Amino acid sequence: MSSGTGGGSPKPVNPGVGIQGMHERVRQLGGQLDIQSVNGHGTLVRATLPVGKAFSQDGEETLGAAS
Repeated sequence: MSSGTGGGSPKPVNPGVGIQGMHERVRQLGGQLDIQSVNGHGTLVRATLPVGKAFSQDGEETLGAAS
């Protein structure tokens, strides 16, 4: 059961596929993902993405992360 304070384990843990997936998606968009966790104070996840027009693989302009 969680106390809701975040950062529950002081020992290193496997980041899992979810965090790896977030890193990969942000990297593909030309951005950076930062994750900070302080035991008893929660976790901060920050994705920094470039601003500009986004294009799909077929060259069509799309809306989304860069809109």
